[in-house]
Parts: sequence; structure tokens; C-alpha cells
Amino acid sequence: MYELHVPVEDTETLRKSLVVLREWAHAIRISDKDVDDERTIVLEEWRQQQTAATRAAVAYTKALVGDDSVYGVRMPIGLPDVIKGVGGAVLRDFYTRFYVPQNMAVVCVGDFAVPEDEVVSMVSEIFSSVEAPSNPTPPVTMAPVKLLDKPAVLIIPDEETTSSSVSVDVQMPKKIVRTEADYRDTIVRDLFHRSLNNRLFKVSLLSARIWQRTVAGAAEAQAGVGSEAEAEAEAGGAADGGEGTAAEGEGSEPQGSEPQGSEPQGGGLKRRYSVAMRNAPLLNGSSAYTNPVPPLETMQLAAAAQEGRVLPALRCLLVEVRNFA
Repeated sequence: MYELHVPVEDTETLRKSLVVLREWAHAIRISDKDVDDERTIVLEEWRQQQTAATRAAVAYTKALVGDDSVYGVRMPIGLPDVIKGVGGAVLRDFYTRFYVPQNMAVVCVGDFAVPEDEVVSMVSEIFSSVEAPSNPTPPVTMAPVKLLDKPAVLIIPDEETTSSSVSVDVQMPKKIVRTEADYRDTIVRDLFHRSLNNRLFKVSLLSARIWQRTVAGAAEAQAGVGSEAEAEAEAGGAADGGEGTAAEGEGSEPQGSEPQGSEPQGGGLKRRYSVAMRNAPLLNGSSAYTNPVPPLETMQLAAAAQEGRVLPALRCLLVEVRNFA
């Protein structure tokens, strides 16, 4: 996708922008020198991507598509050996085969200063010079992805990771919107995720508020002035009193807190800390449909968790979804 943002009231700028799009689509120069000059830039971009986040993304993709899928071993930026050795002829051939009219669409969005018909005519005029090839390349077919037949768990430890997170992905084939009913389904899905995200946002706000109270109340707690009952009452009312606000399941003790019935060492501050740990597992949470590889989409729940609190965060996500439904 190539995208340009231009002032809609300036028709001449709109025309020039369409000319630029046509040049990108049809007349890019790909000389051997161009490729050699770009090679070092792409290699540097590849090196910069060798981070904990990228390693996690690769492991995540492999887990979704399986070890025998090309999507798990070929990230979009490419392999270093290919980047170092690919010649200009290969890229020119790719450009000639796939940058063709039947693979393109031009979309113009805006409150234009000229009638819509004139914008359409402008597009037709400018792109009319892009000729279709006499022997078009057959449509590209997406490599198949085999859906998992049972739940799978992926744990990705990395010494460079500076935060903890957890996600749940439900696989399904990519849905192509072809009918009005399909489009309606996308609207319903979007409304569901917006509503659930609002719910998770409230939970994360409560988490932040409890932690702020924990810090702000340190002096009072040390002096015996702070109200432990007040902090626990606020934590107990997490996310409007929803059933899914407790981080731990019944009969379990949260990490970092004392067994029930005993007085935590450190007095009020320790008590506030354990209340926060028990009732505020989410730093943030989200719900969305994702498209990790072309033929596959997932319904994904994700959360950033406090250190050592991944399982409570996961439990909180699942319970909130259950209550929301």
C-alpha cells in the first residue's frame, strides 16, 4: 500500500499526487546500483530488528502456523543471505510480474473541491498509461495454514525482555468480506472488541489507582495513619464489582502476599502492597482480531502484566470475557 495525504481543496496537488502513485506503481527504476545502495540499508534494518520483541514475534508466528509452514521461517524483511546476494534482475522481474493493473486499486477519500466524477476521470486519465501485460502472471495463491487441532502453550523467556505479557489467540481462517452480511459481521465484531476494550481499560485504570494509593499511602502506612480497610475496600470493588476482578482463583494465595489470617510483616504498607498485587493484575489489556499471516486471523486477548503476575493477568482476561459475554 502506498498512501499520500494531500489537501483536498488543492486540485492540482491531487493531480500531482496521483501522478506520483502511478510512477510508484509502474515506473520505478531498479538498477543494479540502486539495489546495491539499498542492500546495506536493509541489512542494517534487519540487524536493528534482532530484539526480544522480534524473537518473540517469530516464535509466536511459528507456533500459530506450525513448523512446516513457510510463514514461520520467512519474515517480511527477508533472510540476510538473500539480502546480501539478490541481484537487480530478480527484483525487476518481480516488479514486472506483480505490479500490474489487475493487482491494483486506487482509492481516493476526502471532501474534494471538485465533483466526484472529476476525481474518477482524473484517476482514469493518469493511470491509463499503465498497460496490462500480454501474458499476465497467474494470481498468487496463499500458502495453506493448518489450524491447530488442540490447545497449545508457548512460553518465550528472553534475557532482554523488560516486561511481562500474556496473550490468548483463537485461530480461524481469514474471512474475506464479499457480501453485505459479511460487512455486517465485521461491524458486530468491531463493536464487541470496542466494548470489551472499554471494560479492560477500566480494569487497568483500577490497577493504576491502587498502585498510586500504595505509593502515596506509604508515609501514612508507616506512621500507622493510613486506612488499610479503605484500600482493601477500593480493591474489592474493582471494575464496578465484576466477578472477574480477583486476580487469583478460589483457594489460592497470590504471589507476594502472606497467608490469610496472618499479619503481613511491615504493617500497613505491606498490606497495601499485597492488596494491590491481589486485585490489580493488569497494567493494560486489549481485545482485537489480528491477521498475523495472510490466510489466518485470530481473535486475540492480550495483557501486560506486573512482574511475576502473568497467570493472574491471564485469569483476569478470561474471567472478564466470560462475564462480558
